[in-house]
Amino acid sequence: MKILAIETSCDETAISIINIHKKANSSTPKFTILGNQLFSQAKIHAQYGGVFPMVAKREHCKIIVPLLKLALVEAKMFKEQKKPITLGEDEKIYKKIFTKEPELFERFSVLIKNTKNPKIDTIAVTKGPGLEPALWVGINFAKALAHAWNIPILPINHMEGHIVVASLLKLKCKNMSYAKAWNQNVHPVKCEAIFAKQKLFNRVNPVKSCKAGAEQFNRVKIVKVKFPAVALLISGGHTELVLIKKEFAYKILGKTRDDAVGEAYDKVARMLGLPYPGGPQISKLADTVPNKSSRFPLPCPMLNSNNFDFSFSGLKTAVLYTIKKIPRLTQKIKAEIANEFENAVVEVLLKKTLHAAQKHKVQTIILGGGVSANKRLRECFQNMTKENNIELLLPESALSTDNALMIATAAYRRATRPNKKTKLTTPKQKASLTACGTLTL
Repeated sequence: MKILAIETSCDETAISIINIHKKANSSTPKFTILGNQLFSQAKIHAQYGGVFPMVAKREHCKIIVPLLKLALVEAKMFKEQKKPITLGEDEKIYKKIFTKEPELFERFSVLIKNTKNPKIDTIAVTKGPGLEPALWVGINFAKALAHAWNIPILPINHMEGHIVVASLLKLKCKNMSYAKAWNQNVHPVKCEAIFAKQKLFNRVNPVKSCKAGAEQFNRVKIVKVKFPAVALLISGGHTELVLIKKEFAYKILGKTRDDAVGEAYDKVARMLGLPYPGGPQISKLADTVPNKSSRFPLPCPMLNSNNFDFSFSGLKTAVLYTIKKIPRLTQKIKAEIANEFENAVVEVLLKKTLHAAQKHKVQTIILGGGVSANKRLRECFQNMTKENNIELLLPESALSTDNALMIATAAYRRATRPNKKTKLTTPKQKASLTACGTLTL
């Protein structure tokens, strides 16, 4: 079974192709990554100090077709038509699907006319949560591909993707890396033009502009999660504690009442004059503080509340007032404030998660979302779980941020769950598939 996964929930355009096959003498299906491509728009949005939804949509529309072609090339599944085919009556269907993305219709039409249908069994696509203009690009692209290739669609919850990707364990392999596949200096549209000019698309795996192709890290296995578990999902849009009594059985224990933790990082970074995205910048600056004691103590909001909710707006305001009291904001002072801010965030996340784990007697703690790449946070959680004899599942740092491999992994878990029939959206039912920016687990 081959699954093509599409992720466009925010400012990363990503496509992954995986293969699932079961050997006769094995009860566990083999999971192989055939192609994995990602392009981040972070540099584009940096000038706005955050993600601008309509800009994200525009960039997804530009990038998604060449990114698909590169993923197919990497998976050795790209074949050109000898002669371009005509769309016929299907042209009206595609135009209707891409009513709000006319530029994508043009790019998609060229792709379908000139490319043979790859042997893909199912398309997995992020349904939500996320930025709806961005989500719709991926969903409409999935609908059009499903019609063209006559295969079903499996809608996936973005947050479930962050949970399940933590169970991916890479196997030892020389030069193996989960680094982002794209060389950020080469835009995929330009890269596609180079490939087309050199007629490289019909050659075997010509994606030399990639830092790490799927062949470098396709040897993975899925770790069996010990339930019950608690997942801490932390990103620019979410801060949630989720109880998982068994696979796919989610209960939200608590969430942020205001800013998400990643959003707080970005806002504090802006106060300190640091570029977007703020999380890595604050962490880098905080690491330069030799003495971890601070002259600028900050509060740990809701640390001792009798629930599992979070709040980071008060911490953000405390940083603002601290900065206003300082006549001259030197680099050393910035570093101390960054360090104290990060300490406060980590302490709150750590204590709340441990409290939830102990109350519900869980066997596993799972971290997911972009903020889970934070080095200090990961180290603290590793120490805490070791001390309390709890298993910890951490995604590879490069898989903490949005990517299509997590959507493919979630699709794999749903498609292969025993004694359960996964509900798929057939090409004829595609009109019922919609984006949901506020989708919950």
